[in-house]
Amino acid sequence: MSANSTCSRTKMAEHVSEFHVECKDEESVRGWVSSEDGLRQVLEMHSIDTGCQFVSWHDNKNRKILPQNTGGRILWKHKDIPIHGYPFTIGRHIIRQCQYGKAHKRGQSKEKTLPDVHNYAKGQRFSLQPTRKIGCSAQIIIKYVFVHSEEQYCAQGIPEASRKRQEILRKISSRMQQDSNYRGEERIYVSLPLSAAHQHEISLESSLGNRINERIRKKNYEIVNSGITNVTIVKKILKSFVEAEFTNKEIRPSLFDRAFYPLSKDIKNHIHKAIASGKLSELDQENLRAKVDEWKKEEDCCRHFYFRPATEETEDTAGENFLFIHQEDWQRRLMKMYGNAVSLLDATYRTTKYNLPFFMVVVKMIHCLVLNNI
Repeated sequence: MSANSTCSRTKMAEHVSEFHVECKDEESVRGWVSSEDGLRQVLEMHSIDTGCQFVSWHDNKNRKILPQNTGGRILWKHKDIPIHGYPFTIGRHIIRQCQYGKAHKRGQSKEKTLPDVHNYAKGQRFSLQPTRKIGCSAQIIIKYVFVHSEEQYCAQGIPEASRKRQEILRKISSRMQQDSNYRGEERIYVSLPLSAAHQHEISLESSLGNRINERIRKKNYEIVNSGITNVTIVKKILKSFVEAEFTNKEIRPSLFDRAFYPLSKDIKNHIHKAIASGKLSELDQENLRAKVDEWKKEEDCCRHFYFRPATEETEDTAGENFLFIHQEDWQRRLMKMYGNAVSLLDATYRTTKYNLPFFMVVVKMIHCLVLNNI
């Protein structure tokens, strides 16, 4: 299928091989990609080039997979899709608004009906400006289009109201009913706003308010899951990751762009989220119980555990304190060999975040002292 390309590629699109530019004006550039990965690259390059991010405004996800089962019409033309001579169906439709666009409508909190007995000062968070929204109308429009690009469906040179075009549509509808997997060639059409479409200044400083990039966020989760939670170390790893990703690309994110170079407080917040996402419960002792059960199920488990959760005191039963004992096989072996003579019980002092003592049993060997029950 051929389409008339009215302009050359933009600076942003030159580095995305899958992006095919169809048309361009002063405020936007429109084109299409053939895959989700290509769409991600185009949106990422556009964000780097403009220093501006967009938030989700509208998305009808239910029309992405099978457009023939969602009541989608088979069209010959559309004002936003420059396809000529081939029928197509529009599936999923996404609109992303500029982060400085229109404010979302939020329900106001109901005032308390009870009178205030105490005249306490109400704490409020200080903000230099009430909102970041300034009503910018710039939008990214994404449409999933399924083009019936086979030669038998070509209608170039055929008048719009001719019967031959109607016969082609009937053939496509019949094929969709017989073959539920048939969709046609999938294309993702994207309309990207240029700087002139924004009602605010586009500069490197505008990227200081960007949210962390999705790939950087996932990389942060991988680092935390590997056991690294130090903010300084995570920041260095993320910086090396970004530099490696954009080594062979002419367009690189600015050092002011918080989407790719997040601040220490951003990294700290995402480290906390990554740690919290890996927990099974908000109670630490429940997480420990689940972890102990997981360790016991391991085939080569050579460890021994004793777990007693803390319970509250009631009228019928007395509460119990928390107790957790962990011992390896080699520790048990040394305890049997050398623990009958002298055993020392040592406790830490103000080194844990919990108000609980942490004890270590130390036994004397022939040549040194060895920590045993930990």
